[in-house]
Amino acid sequence: QPFFESFSGSILPTVYQIITSILLAIPYLIFVVIVRLINQPVITLVAFLALFLLIGVRLCYTFIAIAVDNKGPIEGLTHSWKLSSGRGYLDAFLMCVMCFLSVLLIELFYIAIAYGLYILIPLYFAQSFNANHIGIGWWIFGAVLVLIGLFFTFVLLAFPVLVYLNRNAVT
Repeated sequence: QPFFESFSGSILPTVYQIITSILLAIPYLIFVVIVRLINQPVITLVAFLALFLLIGVRLCYTFIAIAVDNKGPIEGLTHSWKLSSGRGYLDAFLMCVMCFLSVLLIELFYIAIAYGLYILIPLYFAQSFNANHIGIGWWIFGAVLVLIGLFFTFVLLAFPVLVYLNRNAVT
């Protein structure tokens, strides 16, 4: 498929995703204002957890439905709600938990790379390490670590799409 057709075919789903984001943001902002007026940390935590568990998990497939199936904003919301009903709720919840833990692990991986490159390497290789003349081996080592992080990032982005396609095929 030529680039122009691919680009022009992605404009409408992008507009639909922006509209969906606005539709989801309005009730969320009202919710935040109400919770802030209450000004109780425990109630705030419970309210956000309940909002995530009751609504966030049910709408987790919305943007994927818009992008993959070319659905409109309302169609995407209703399709996601339908896919995550009944047993599908547990699947959607576990997917959200796995994505959250994966993001946490990827962030820890990037922090470990930064820690290793800026603290451990100069500390433990002080005699042979010169920041002004970094050898090709260190560049290759850093590039491999960054590529591993990018690989896991792309795997994380593909995981919800695969779960959606699997759920969509079952229903």
